[in-house]
Amino acid sequence: MRRRTLLLLLWSFLALMPSLSAQRVRVACIGNSVTYGYGLEDPAAQSYPTILGQLLGEGYEVRNFGHSGSTLLRDGHNPYVETKEFAAALDFKPDVAVIHLGLNDTDPRNFPHYRDRFVADYCALVDTLRAVNPEMEIRICSMTPIFPCHSRYISSTHDWYRILQGLIPRVAEARQTGLIDLYEAFRHRPDLITDPPTLHPNARGARHLAETVFRSLTGDYGGLSLDGAWQPHMVLRQGMTHTITGHADRGDRITLRWRGERYLSAPVGDDGKWSITFPAGEATGEPQVLSVEGNEKKITLPDLLVGEVWLVSGQSNMAFSLRNATGGSDYAATRHPRQGTLRLLRLRPFAETDSRPWSEEALRRANELDFYHGEWKAVSTETALDFSAVGYAFASQMASKLDVPVGVIEIDNGGTPLTSWVSRDLLEDDPRFAKVFDHWRVNDYTMRWCRERMETNLQLTKDPFQRHSYDPSFNEETGYRLIYGQSLSGVLWYQGESDAENAEQYGLLFPHFVRDLRRHFGADLPVLTVQLSNLDRPSWGRFRDLQRRMAEEMKGVSLVTSYDLGERGDVHYHDKTPLGERAARLALQTVYGHRTGAEATAARPLRIEACADGWRLSLDAGEGTLETSDGAVVRGLLGETLDGQWIPLRGEIDGASLRIKHPEGALRIVSIAYAFTGWTDANLHTAGGQPVPTFILPIPER
Repeated sequence: MRRRTLLLLLWSFLALMPSLSAQRVRVACIGNSVTYGYGLEDPAAQSYPTILGQLLGEGYEVRNFGHSGSTLLRDGHNPYVETKEFAAALDFKPDVAVIHLGLNDTDPRNFPHYRDRFVADYCALVDTLRAVNPEMEIRICSMTPIFPCHSRYISSTHDWYRILQGLIPRVAEARQTGLIDLYEAFRHRPDLITDPPTLHPNARGARHLAETVFRSLTGDYGGLSLDGAWQPHMVLRQGMTHTITGHADRGDRITLRWRGERYLSAPVGDDGKWSITFPAGEATGEPQVLSVEGNEKKITLPDLLVGEVWLVSGQSNMAFSLRNATGGSDYAATRHPRQGTLRLLRLRPFAETDSRPWSEEALRRANELDFYHGEWKAVSTETALDFSAVGYAFASQMASKLDVPVGVIEIDNGGTPLTSWVSRDLLEDDPRFAKVFDHWRVNDYTMRWCRERMETNLQLTKDPFQRHSYDPSFNEETGYRLIYGQSLSGVLWYQGESDAENAEQYGLLFPHFVRDLRRHFGADLPVLTVQLSNLDRPSWGRFRDLQRRMAEEMKGVSLVTSYDLGERGDVHYHDKTPLGERAARLALQTVYGHRTGAEATAARPLRIEACADGWRLSLDAGEGTLETSDGAVVRGLLGETLDGQWIPLRGEIDGASLRIKHPEGALRIVSIAYAFTGWTDANLHTAGGQPVPTFILPIPER
């Protein structure tokens, strides 16, 4: 008791005598123009070190030792170690140093000549700091991004930046410093960077940087949280591992409990991140509980099932709801699979891409990547009506045919080009697509009508980097990212209307898209892609042929035809459920090996051979033959003449082949096409009811 009384008296004395209390913690922010606050209206008030000092509070003294244009390299054109700011930092004898250098070392005056000195020079800088205070806590930072609008991005900066970025963790390991990941904090946030020259944070960016450093220094991440769409009532894919991630305060260790087993994370580090990988186990319709628990908080996810999980995704024809589809109300009321076997998650965008300006809230949420939201729900008439019509027809058929629970996730957004669904790093790494980010609101990677619609949505902002649904990588960063870590059984993809005017570009980009999906959801992920529907647009025939060829050439990609369901003047045809059922039959056959009673795969044109009165066109129709949908003669065949004319051709069915007669006269036919116009009355089917897809084949030379 006496000792406690003495301690209380001592504490009271110190509180009354500030001069005897502990000194403030000295924090030195060392760096280049990003640290200095270049481009800000008032660097002294707005730079990240100033804001960091405000966040840390009275117990800290934070000083800005940033020098614009400085290099980490000692032989660079402006070495930081020779600046007056570095000398002042040494005199300050900081308790904590935060170093952010390297951006200027990507300059052609520096990198080609001294690149191999980067690690040694960085280590020497750390050693020099520690010499003035051996107890100094040092955090080095990965570099904030250089975005593709930079003038040297394609010619050199992109590659050199990546090389130096990869060396910074070596320095942290070699000198046992902390590492703050500023690249990850900014890589999806171009709205936080000024323009030009595409690398300096604006005022909001400086605050974001300060908050990132603050969390790393204090370890305060607001306690336990989960990333993404880990929710009650969800379905996990059977037999696969899943990785659940989140944030927690430094030093916390997270425990996950699932199906009677316990899984433990590594201790949470300075970045506040934790992850746990666990097996879902065998399929079960018996509800399960998943829980994660930290030092002070527990999160419980009840009523989880294990089975098969599919993603349905794309633009407006996938987003078209069952409520608005032909016979949608009856379909929702009568096509429920057996109780408890189907769960739906619709992640809907916060704002639609219609002809209206977005609200300030929508603009803010787009920039902060907080744009998609939704909850896992058991199927009901109401949840079915609000779901994608194609997606629900697909989901209900899958759930009724498979002996396990089925979960279907819908992520779609009207008018979105394919560039908006592909990860930023894949686009940046391809010289053909790196410039898609360069003033994307006016460049020709995106079709004109999309740019016009986007400008309408963004009328209320002057931010040149305002994010939008048509922005490159936006839907990947805001939508798909919510379900990363989960395993998918497959993807049903219905998109292309917003890319149909540049089939060649789409042909280069679609393989990137599929590769992107597979690196996140499984290397063998099946992808079902829907060929564009019937519509009176001249570019659509060529685009449908591209979709067919890619499905034939890419392993694990299958084609679903839809031109027999379209409406001549309406891109949003209403008869959607037959397409979803067609896609389900294809998935059941190609992914699960079910015998669906009829060939579900699209017929594949094989070759053209000359014969006495014309040509024989052979198709792969599975185990069946060809027929016409209405019993009439074959319609939809066209021949392209040597002089560029397109003329109708007559064809007769012969098993799985067509005998095509040469037209009268001396015309030379160089290629034969089927269903090649935007709007077509083509009527060729397989015996199983699958429309033969749009195609064009050259006539082989004799």
